[in-house]
Amino acid sequence: MYPVERRRNWPGMIIIVAVLGFICLSVWWMTANFGATFAMAVCGSLLGATLLGFGVMLNQRNTETTLGNAADFNRSIAMTEKARQGTYREGARLERDAFNARARLQVIDERRVDQMAQQRAKMLTMNQSQLPTEKTPAWLLEDESEEVDARWYE
Repeated sequence: MYPVERRRNWPGMIIIVAVLGFICLSVWWMTANFGATFAMAVCGSLLGATLLGFGVMLNQRNTETTLGNAADFNRSIAMTEKARQGTYREGARLERDAFNARARLQVIDERRVDQMAQQRAKMLTMNQSQLPTEKTPAWLLEDESEEVDARWYE
């Protein structure tokens, strides 16, 4: 264990003893010259003023702490709102990117549909001899007015 160092605060002790001695001397003087009632009234007034001063200091500390906590609370609200705005900004960016991606896909689909329509138009304008020589399934050639069986004909 560490050795315990004994330090005494001699200047503080001397000040406290001097103040208490002065108070005792002044109370004795008032009692001797003005009577015990006057001495009690003066000591009570001084004690009341001292307690009032401590109350004011305590209230000041309490108010300072309260206002500091209110400032911290407002700072926290501001930080939360800043983070929320960042979240909204990222959400808007994500929505914008999704909209752009959907628009690109729609443009690609429209181009593909247009390309297929052009191919179909080209095939319709071709002569019969220029058509591909694949055998067309019978179900494609049947008339829609007839009752069509669900079987595939070839």
